[in-house]
Amino acid sequence: MKKLFFTSFICLMTFFATAQIKLLDLSVIPIIKTDSVSGQSSNTTLDVRFKIKNSNTASKVFVLFGTTQNLGDIYSIEANIIENAGNYYILYNGMQTPINNYNAEIKIELTPAQNAAYNYITLFVKDVNGTDSNKLYFVK
Repeated sequence: MKKLFFTSFICLMTFFATAQIKLLDLSVIPIIKTDSVSGQSSNTTLDVRFKIKNSNTASKVFVLFGTTQNLGDIYSIEANIIENAGNYYILYNGMQTPINNYNAEIKIELTPAQNAAYNYITLFVKDVNGTDSNKLYFVK
């Protein structure tokens, strides 16, 4: 009986120690800017969208641009999730974007070289305790 209680206790502790944040539905929409004088493409802005459940326990969003999954060897960003008057926002590069009905987005600017070099985007969130959420992947 003690062994069963101890095993149940360990299982419950493991459950509560994991991030309660759930990420879903990653999409990436490129916005390519063209220089009106030269006609050459300049930097590309990626509108990275995802859904986040329990944003109230999230503290940071990480987006990694890499040659493989889970690697930010081309470019990586870290954005803060902040609360203001009961509403949650992603704060990145001086822009504060609201999280509405689980929908979140970050606009990330890449140089032409960075845009050409990455193959994968990895997105995940850390909660207030530093625990990673599930990871979402985008394949170029």
